[in-house]
Amino acid sequence: MTEERFNIQQQYREKFYQLPKVFFTNEKYMQLSNDAKIAYALLKDRLELSIKNNWFDDNGDIFFIFTNEKLKAILNCHDGKLTKIKKELSKNNLLEQVRCGQGRPNKLYLMNPEVTKEDVYEIKKQEENIDETCHDTEMRFSHFKNCENRISRNAEIAQQEMRKSHTNDTELNDTDISNTDSSDTNDMNDVREENVEATKPNHPNHTNHLQQQSDEEALKHLELQEMPEDTKIYMNNFSAKEIQIIKSVILKAKRSFNDMYGEVYMLEDMDDELFTVLKRFKGIMVKKQETVEAMQGYLMRSILSELEEMRSTNMRRKNFENSPLNVFKT
Repeated sequence: MTEERFNIQQQYREKFYQLPKVFFTNEKYMQLSNDAKIAYALLKDRLELSIKNNWFDDNGDIFFIFTNEKLKAILNCHDGKLTKIKKELSKNNLLEQVRCGQGRPNKLYLMNPEVTKEDVYEIKKQEENIDETCHDTEMRFSHFKNCENRISRNAEIAQQEMRKSHTNDTELNDTDISNTDSSDTNDMNDVREENVEATKPNHPNHTNHLQQQSDEEALKHLELQEMPEDTKIYMNNFSAKEIQIIKSVILKAKRSFNDMYGEVYMLEDMDDELFTVLKRFKGIMVKKQETVEAMQGYLMRSILSELEEMRSTNMRRKNFENSPLNVFKT
């Protein structure tokens, strides 16, 4: 009876640290040391603890507050190893350190790894590899059974036709009949197969193209999930790689703007402004024949300028609502 109950030892036996699969598909992260990868997994596991401690900022971004001594204890390493791990993670944009000053420990922000469409393809290929093998085996067995059944039916029909046409088989040469029929059948099959091959599209290339399109759309969908509606629709005009860059600039601009005024503006509050900026940005980018990556600075300035105008408009509206000149005031 006790075997059917959940057991505390069993529950703790099933607890695991998680490593992102992209660490093993993306060249950028494959160069990370195993120590750095494990450190990332250990820190990611402590996100829940940060939430319980209310360690998240006005933007909702989760951080850690650990002294170096505490980090060494968590990661079970010495000073030199800790410095190396932090440098590795920071260099690959997986860890951001924000100085707090006055002798207080830095805020540590763990960052999401970058996932490209190539990574999506590689991870899906790895996950589907076993299934594809099983599927191929089943297909081959099914094809074999179909061929076996078809050959049996053809042989039976041929025997029936021979009985009808030749009541006396003394002049028949079994070898001649066998060779002639077999040869004729093979010739017809060869012609039929050549015709089929001639009309068959280039399946591998066609499939790869469709797969890449599907991966691109999947990656775009993933990157745009947290974007507000109008901004999301317009950002679909960019490639997945461009969307990653634009999204990064938008989030940095939002954080900078909120920190500047000590206020909390959500992405939804900025939807109209972001939509306007992106339309203008796209036009200028095309006109100058520049890349999104090359124009990140311009995009950041444009977003901040538009948000400044939005805030000024909101302040004027609030001031007017509280003004004695407001005849509509109740």
